[in-house]
Amino acid sequence: MFVVFSYTINNHEILASFGFNQESNFISFLIFLKLYELISWVTSLISVNLSRHFEYQADFFASDEYREALGRGLIKIHVKNASNLNPDSFFAALYFSHPTLIERLAALGNPEI
Repeated sequence: MFVVFSYTINNHEILASFGFNQESNFISFLIFLKLYELISWVTSLISVNLSRHFEYQADFFASDEYREALGRGLIKIHVKNASNLNPDSFFAALYFSHPTLIERLAALGNPEI
């Protein structure tokens, strides 16, 4: 974030490419925010995918001995939280840091609950 900010603050070429002739900290900051928005979205995707990967690893580790108990526990959590059992798969892949209940139960091998 600071690297992008240091590149955009009072950078004459960037200001000129957006049609500004004078240096302005305010305009430089607004340009930085727009540039960082894209970078933040990409890093968020990476973070979400990494988090989902670790959740699958944790489920796999627990599934050796506690497959049924883990499945029942996941269902209880979703019932208590009134979570959507069938979210849009594209939206879930982009924004959910944890796999959906259906995905987690499938990864566990659909334990007998």
